[in-house]
Amino acid sequence: MKTVFHIFILFYIFLHPLYAETVVDVTSSGKKYDLTSSVLLCMDHLNTLNIDMFLENRVPPICNTVDKTELPFGYTDDTIWLRSMIRNTSVTENAWVVELASPLLDYVDLYVIENGQILAYFPSGDRRPVASRPVSSLDFRFPITLVPGKTTTLVWKIRSESAIDLPITLNDPEAMQDADLRSYLFYGIFYGILIILSLYNFIFFLIFKKIIYLYYVGFIVFYTMMQLSFDGFTPVLLLPDYPWFYNAGVPFFVNLTIWSAVLFGQRFLETALYTPRLHSVLNVVIMINLLPMGMSFFDLYYLTVKLTTLLAAVTPLILLSAAFVVLQFNKRRARFYLGAWSLFFAGSTLLALHKFGLIPSTWIILHSQQIGVLLKIVVLSYALGDQLQSLLYIDQLTGMGNRHSMQRIFSSAMHYAKKDKLPFAVLLIDIDDFKTINDSMTHRVGDQLLMLLSSRLKAHIRRYDTILRMGQDEFLIILERIHSTETLTHVAEQILVQIRKPFNLDNRIVHITASVGIALYPNDGEDYDTLIKNSDSALHKAKELGKNRFYFFNPVLDNMALERLKLHNDLFEALEKNEFFLLFQPKVSATDGTLSGVEVLIRWRHPQRGILTPDIFIGIAEQNGLILRITRWVLEESCKALKQWQRMGWDGIYAAVNVTAVDINDPYFIRDLLDLFTEYDLTPDLLELELTERIIVESSTDNIQKIKALCDAGIKIAIDDFGTGYSTFTYLQSFQVDTIKIDKSFIDEIEFNPKTAVIVKTMTALGHSLGMKVVIEGVENARQVELLNQMQCDIFQGYYFDRPMTAGALVAKYFVRDQIKKG
Repeated sequence: MKTVFHIFILFYIFLHPLYAETVVDVTSSGKKYDLTSSVLLCMDHLNTLNIDMFLENRVPPICNTVDKTELPFGYTDDTIWLRSMIRNTSVTENAWVVELASPLLDYVDLYVIENGQILAYFPSGDRRPVASRPVSSLDFRFPITLVPGKTTTLVWKIRSESAIDLPITLNDPEAMQDADLRSYLFYGIFYGILIILSLYNFIFFLIFKKIIYLYYVGFIVFYTMMQLSFDGFTPVLLLPDYPWFYNAGVPFFVNLTIWSAVLFGQRFLETALYTPRLHSVLNVVIMINLLPMGMSFFDLYYLTVKLTTLLAAVTPLILLSAAFVVLQFNKRRARFYLGAWSLFFAGSTLLALHKFGLIPSTWIILHSQQIGVLLKIVVLSYALGDQLQSLLYIDQLTGMGNRHSMQRIFSSAMHYAKKDKLPFAVLLIDIDDFKTINDSMTHRVGDQLLMLLSSRLKAHIRRYDTILRMGQDEFLIILERIHSTETLTHVAEQILVQIRKPFNLDNRIVHITASVGIALYPNDGEDYDTLIKNSDSALHKAKELGKNRFYFFNPVLDNMALERLKLHNDLFEALEKNEFFLLFQPKVSATDGTLSGVEVLIRWRHPQRGILTPDIFIGIAEQNGLILRITRWVLEESCKALKQWQRMGWDGIYAAVNVTAVDINDPYFIRDLLDLFTEYDLTPDLLELELTERIIVESSTDNIQKIKALCDAGIKIAIDDFGTGYSTFTYLQSFQVDTIKIDKSFIDEIEFNPKTAVIVKTMTALGHSLGMKVVIEGVENARQVELLNQMQCDIFQGYYFDRPMTAGALVAKYFVRDQIKKG
């Protein structure tokens, strides 16, 4: 059937003459003629045409006379035949150059015909070696000579798996040479700028070691290689004898450009943070992109080109969608990205409009795509520099100013305060117990909380106020134009109200509180450093008063801060100079009054201030890290005392030592403690660790395991200040707690407040029901002892029985007395 069809086509060709196209009259040299204004076009889908048909002046029905707007554009499987006619109307014989300015066509054959005879045949195309081209150039050029009064016919046979574009012109050689010089000058500037920008960003990568710069350098380099291929430089300059490698390289570099653009876009827009779903889609694009990249070097050119074209069309849409999402969170970064792409699309659109004949040809229009790309790359390079600056002055998580931007903002606030004669306030905000959220709900959820909180705070300050993120969970607000302290108080209260509102984090409702320290300019300081210092002092006071509140700075706090700083410095010398010593407060049995154990209490013999109790310096030691060394010293001294008492024959006495959350967080705490037992040959049951309820309830999963490990090792655990912390007792199910210590605040009221007596009785019953001993601390009179005995408490501790004493006094009073009684 196919053979019959071919015979029919040949017969039809033989009977029908070729359609006539307009002849192009060439009048003089120095001009450029468009040869596509009227051409004969044949789309040979079945590959049935040959040059003989044109020599015999016969045409099949598939041929039509068309103008340049009807020429094929894009991808086609057909073999394209084109015929155009040129007539030399001048009186001289002139040399001309025919140019097909589309360097990516696979096979280009040109037949030059006069009077039905082939004068010249030029086989060319980018799948043939560059040496086969009659004129070495970026495009396809062919020399012809036009005889006066003669009509010359040009017949083109074109086949290509890449995109088709057919701009064919007749050019004067000298004018073409001048045009080439201008083009090469443009290309030199264009590619020179790309090289400079790639080196510029590579230097930034070497300096700052930020992977985003390497991705961007990769994008510029791969785009440069891709554009060199599109412009025809690659086969001429790099691979003149390997056309197959050049053809494989074109889609390869296109895919590398897409790949690097996606990697850069992900980093620049931080899609993983702002739009995780589109980030995952882009990861899929990266994986798919590897397929045509590998296919480029196999005999799958047509399929590779189609897949590459699809990716090149879809990828920018996904990246732009991500940019629009990021625009809600980080407007500056997203605007840079969208602006850069807009410049690229504007250049590409102008060129496309020119291709379709909708706008005239000018130098800018012809190079609009390259100009658009250059502007895009320049804008993104600037954006990266801006991003680098923002790394210094902008908090990357919340988009707020950071600590480094404070000096500039303070200077502005001081300027307007002096100008308007109105003070401004510095509010230092710290989230209470933020570490608990990070430890219990992961740092990702903690970051999500900070982002939501920052958005909430920004929405509730005035347009001329400023909010900064100072540290992990610390914010600073500068409130300008303060007319009264009442107004300031109201604003501070509203800020705390906004912070206390619930947050939805991973479908979990989370409540937080914050403490706020407030300092006023100029009352509390006339410079940046003083205001920050004083607001920080006020913040610490708010924390000391129980958190979830604000506190105004006053000069007394400044003196307190100086004292804290001096103690901070003195603490470092205290251990070295042996200024710490231990006291032991007896714990007596409620049944027979005998000594059951002791609580170990540390004291500091300060050279100027005398004897200092732990409430004065332990908090400072926790902040500066010395608490680990201090606790280690207390534990070792306690073990020494226990060992000495054992050697004296004083058995059955245990020592209770207070430990802090910092100690529990220490990964070496358990190991060091067990090493002490081994070193002093003591059994773990001789030591009891006193932990507050807050430490246990706020412990991370890792710390809970450590506490369980302490229990498993035989070390007794006591809950100190029981009843003053959290209202949940779920932690009592998690550990083998040996003892609960009911806080002195309850005992002080037990004689006068019946409700308090009921609470103490209930806590005692709870402890006994769970198999725990109940220790009452702060017992100071006989009436308290009588009431507590009625509640069947186990152990008493307080001034009614004994004050804290030295080890020598303890031995003299209790051990020696017992020995005397025994006779």
